[in-house]
Amino acid sequence: MLISVCLLLASFLQAVFHHQLYYLTMRTGWNLRISMTAMVHDKLLRLSSASLSSTSGKQAINLVSTDVFRFDQFAPFMWYYLTGPMDFLIILYLLSLRVSFAPALIGSLVLILQVTFQLKFGKIIGRLRRNTAKKTDERLQSLKECVGGIETVKCYSWEGGE
Repeated sequence: MLISVCLLLASFLQAVFHHQLYYLTMRTGWNLRISMTAMVHDKLLRLSSASLSSTSGKQAINLVSTDVFRFDQFAPFMWYYLTGPMDFLIILYLLSLRVSFAPALIGSLVLILQVTFQLKFGKIIGRLRRNTAKKTDERLQSLKECVGGIETVKCYSWEGGE
């Protein structure tokens, strides 16, 4: 009976602490995002007209919407960068108690190699996505010019008579 009460209490406390930590890290991410957005806007307001003419509004919107949003994603998970290696060593130790140390180490090395390959393939896929996005931007720019030309023709009624 005492073990079940302790297990229930530990589960409850874990939920409370986890939610509090998640809320604090999410709030930190929000504050970082808002601060960086304000810095981008402040910088845009300070730019000279020559610099501003070379910078498109799409670049500023892209910077704010995609790059600054990553702070929201980073803050709640930053603790995994700290606790991940410690968890790995603890699991390696517990696994070596169950099986001997050599199989546990080999299994861990296979896991490390798998993560390494995933990171390498992730970089390759990221490069391919950047190239795809560049081609998509070029295609959308061409489409925008075509639609603009069609609107001009329709606006001035340059179409052949019916």
